[in-house]
Amino acid sequence: MIKNFSGKIKYFNTKLSARHTINADNIEKLSKAHINNISKIYDKEIFDAYIRNVVAKWDKKNREYTKEYIKRFNNVIEKTEIKLDVFEKDYKNSLEPREFTSRRAMKTLEVPYEWKQNNLDQFALWQYKNIRLYIEKDSYLSKIYKSQMYISKNEIVFFDEKEQQILFTINKDDIKYIKKTRYSVLLRIKNKNYHIRYKDNEIIFISFDRNWPELTKENNIEESFSSQTTIEETIETILDIKN
Repeated sequence: MIKNFSGKIKYFNTKLSARHTINADNIEKLSKAHINNISKIYDKEIFDAYIRNVVAKWDKKNREYTKEYIKRFNNVIEKTEIKLDVFEKDYKNSLEPREFTSRRAMKTLEVPYEWKQNNLDQFALWQYKNIRLYIEKDSYLSKIYKSQMYISKNEIVFFDEKEQQILFTINKDDIKYIKKTRYSVLLRIKNKNYHIRYKDNEIIFISFDRNWPELTKENNIEESFSSQTTIEETIETILDIKN
């Protein structure tokens, strides 16, 4: 991340020509050599921040969680020579599991709890371990459970495998909507917000989206390859000052 832009302004006597040369629409068409030649004209930190935001925009525009997308994504990363931070490496490594989740057959899993006694579905479609469930109170999250989670046709069940007991259930009909936030998957249930966290929240959201597409919303906070929008805005400001 760029910590100080003072002293960088002198490198920009005119608007960054890379703005017109490299963008989210043409980055796949440009060669690695072409991008490298442009990078030599400008200050390295500023250019790296700019190209990282171009890749973030390309990712947001093209993300599909398909094998073709993963191939294109890896090609863009390779040609731009971006050095990935730990979060971006996690994102890159998560693409194949997400692609698999988005296309895998909807298998039925026999649930380990007393489904009939509790008036629940006998089969689940998704099972996840080490799920953390939080409730939102006064803008803070309070953890309720850490457990297994089963998603069936009609409900979500949080199950303690060690104690062999159902901890909490959510009926599909009680859910107003499901959406992504920056750090969780949010379920609006009646007048309360519940948050689910997992090692990859996107996989959880994909599962809900496949199971109950009518409950997922378009106004989700999109995960990006890079969240450095503030850097891009700062670059824009620098260029506007100089011109």
